[in-house]
Amino acid sequence: MVQKYKQVLLESNLFKGLTEEDISELIKCGFGTLRTYDKNENVFHETDRPEKIMFLLSGSIVIAKDTFSGRRMIITGIEPGEIFGEVYVFSGLDSYDMYAEATEKSEILFLDSKLFDEESFECDPRIMIRIRNNLMRIFAKKAYIMNRRLKVLGGASLRGKIVRFMLERQKKDKGINAPIMLLPREEMADYLNVTRPSLSRELGNMVRDGLISVKGKKVVILDQEGLEDCL
Repeated sequence: MVQKYKQVLLESNLFKGLTEEDISELIKCGFGTLRTYDKNENVFHETDRPEKIMFLLSGSIVIAKDTFSGRRMIITGIEPGEIFGEVYVFSGLDSYDMYAEATEKSEILFLDSKLFDEESFECDPRIMIRIRNNLMRIFAKKAYIMNRRLKVLGGASLRGKIVRFMLERQKKDKGINAPIMLLPREEMADYLNVTRPSLSRELGNMVRDGLISVKGKKVVILDQEGLEDCL
């Protein structure tokens, strides 16, 4: 398994600084189990008990939650090389409050939480220390990203949310008139917790007002000051 996914493992933030031999040793010690999920299959449900840390080797996973009215809210997307579910494991929670679903055929490495327990860890302790330090950096980065999203959702109006979403993704070095790649319209609506028709309508209004131009998934800011006045 290590050889097949060598590149994604070695380049991941969790295993940063470890060698191929180090990762092989972890697997041999029984700290990792590989599972495969088909498209639209749930990795975990809201009522499942958190027991493992999940590391995506291939495919794509979406973390989401359904509202009482049946609308799906996308919390985040997981790409190969990223971990998920770790907060629940270390928080000692009895169950998840959201679910994970494979958006395509995906392979996941399930890591035992004993990997971070000094008394249970039987491999080279240097490996555990390195992974623990890497995990701390991952927690810090996720907290930063979540803070950014809260700022986006904190917009007083739908237009305000859209503007914050765009400005968060605007590349400073390219500035005005540079294309900004957006999520597919449906995923963007889920991210902003609005209906797709409402999102499309407001984007159309922003085009009409001369703030942006839209072609497919590409959005170009035409009036930077006007856009920022919407905040």
